[in-house]
Amino acid sequence: MSFRLHYRALKNIIGHYHNHLEEDHFFDLALGEVLETGSFSKRGAIFITSQNPKEKNKTALELRSSSFLPEELKLACKIIFPGQCLCGKAFEQKRTIVKTCLDSDHEMVTANMENHGHICTPIINQDNALGVINTYIEAHKVPSDEDIAFLEQAAHLIGSFVALQRKSKELAGAKRERNQLFYYLNETNLVTETNARGIITYANEAFCKTAQYSKDEIIGKPHSLVNSGFHEKKFWSDFWQSLKEKGSWRGEICNRAKDGTIYWVHTNILAKIEGKEVTGFLSIRQDITEAKRKEEKQKKEKERQQRIQKLNSLGVLAAGMGHEINNPLTIAHGYLKKIKAKIYSPTLSSSQITIDSEFKESLKYIEEAHLRIRSIVKGIKAFSRIGGGELEVVNIKQTIDEVSSQYLEIKETPFLVKFFVDIEEDSQAIVHKQSLRQVLLNLLNNSIEAFEESQLEGTLKISMWIKKEKDFLHIYFSDNGPGLEGKTSEEEIFDLFFTTKDPGKGTGLGLALSRELCHQMGGELQAVNLDAGGLTMKLSLKNQEDI
Repeated sequence: MSFRLHYRALKNIIGHYHNHLEEDHFFDLALGEVLETGSFSKRGAIFITSQNPKEKNKTALELRSSSFLPEELKLACKIIFPGQCLCGKAFEQKRTIVKTCLDSDHEMVTANMENHGHICTPIINQDNALGVINTYIEAHKVPSDEDIAFLEQAAHLIGSFVALQRKSKELAGAKRERNQLFYYLNETNLVTETNARGIITYANEAFCKTAQYSKDEIIGKPHSLVNSGFHEKKFWSDFWQSLKEKGSWRGEICNRAKDGTIYWVHTNILAKIEGKEVTGFLSIRQDITEAKRKEEKQKKEKERQQRIQKLNSLGVLAAGMGHEINNPLTIAHGYLKKIKAKIYSPTLSSSQITIDSEFKESLKYIEEAHLRIRSIVKGIKAFSRIGGGELEVVNIKQTIDEVSSQYLEIKETPFLVKFFVDIEEDSQAIVHKQSLRQVLLNLLNNSIEAFEESQLEGTLKISMWIKKEKDFLHIYFSDNGPGLEGKTSEEEIFDLFFTTKDPGKGTGLGLALSRELCHQMGGELQAVNLDAGGLTMKLSLKNQEDI
């Protein structure tokens, strides 16, 4: 029965905001529809953001509609602020808050108030909090998932109405206002209806526009038409199980438009029930693609800041310890050279000292360990000096040619190295020149050392090419070396001290340092192919046009 009442209430609310009602009239009707479902008590309220008359620049929530609230409580709750009481907390946190009894979070308490609970549901439109629906429930009664889903769906519809009303005030002329209102409605809510098998029977303009299909292409098709393949089979089995058992589902879905573009929607689905049979589903969605991108960007920035803090701490530590470590290392290395000089001295007769191969091998390991320690200290100290000075426009082709030729002059390899550079002579980017040279050297060194350690036969082929975008210049660096398939993931290779080289070889600092240097230049370094038989790195730099 609750499914049917919820469905009818939502349909009625949609009808109310299509009737161009005055705001207060609409809020009263919408609140009445919510409370008439029988899932809650007859007491409730709707709060909508408004400008605080006392502090004009501070957001406030104004009581716009109420049902059976005592006069003293209406007066106390006339204006509340984000974070204040349950309604203010739900608004500030943009999430539904459920309380089943009076507790310390109830700041608005009147004399002789009976024990009760609340469901405070934020009214959100395009990730903007616009208000709160406050419904009362009996003390210690736990609301069902269906009730919460219904309230969130109703809140989305009320949020659309508030956004429409505010948008209309910005438009001039009655005709233009009407057209813009309907346009804005289609922009903010993606609505579809389906039959019991999930076949689409109705789709509004916003859904068609986002999915990039015409109505003729959508009607009669299953929702799998926009399936992105992002979600696993278990996600969809749980999805249908929830609809079957609860008659509702809410969550985030990743879809794919007709042109292949990925977009995310916050989805609320409610079953349409006639008798005891599910006859269809109503889906109300909001496009949250930008919010998801922002969330992912913030996540990456947080991870980056954590890396910077970690690297800087290491840099400071190494800068302080480097001197103390290098001094005894230098002394030890001096004595090691003296020992080697005596051992290999042509004047030393075999009768004076007997040197076996194991002893010579031990000396070799000592020297290699010394060089490795010095390399690690030098590498870590580099993190305390990240930042290549002023950004400047640099010719990419010229820089690559200089770095590759200079490197091969000093690096002896037992195999042939060939470069295939398909980069225009005038390709330019905005970089720290020395930082770019360091990154290129690290990439080149990794390719040559990996090829050498794998003992592959033939010629090491290193290819470089460019793809241009409006804001970025993407340099691809690819080789025919052993690759990393099965050894690690894309992110692992950028971890500090991670290396695929044999023990005692490599510091695991090169790629971590290179990525941070790229970030300092406003760019990025990614591994885009880890397959055996080759590795491809993507170096993204700011295009010259952005200077």
